[in-house]
Amino acid sequence: MKKNLLFVWLLLMTVNFSFAQAPAIEWAKCYGGTKNDYAESIKQTNDGGYIVAGYSISNDGDVTGNHDTSDYWIVKLDDTGFIQWQKSLGGTSNDEANSIQQTNDGGYIVAGSSKSND
Repeated sequence: MKKNLLFVWLLLMTVNFSFAQAPAIEWAKCYGGTKNDYAESIKQTNDGGYIVAGYSISNDGDVTGNHDTSDYWIVKLDDTGFIQWQKSLGGTSNDEANSIQQTNDGGYIVAGSSKSND
């Protein structure tokens, strides 16, 4: 008897979750340039905006300061997705940011990989 009740309960739970509505999209935007751009980490910031870390090969559009290779690309967005600032970091070889976190003092710490030696 317990097996039948458990099966019915699991079936009812599955049916309830299958009818849940997806959350509404508040905004959607594309960032980057005309070459390959990748977001690897995004976190909400203390001011309600977002910080995004990844890498970019572009040096146009939203991306400035790239060294014509894959560079870390850090983008600070406000709560509506408007770019407040962006920064390319790297050398003359491939560099890729994989993770970012806001620090207690309001700054940011970023981790990734680098093949540059300059």
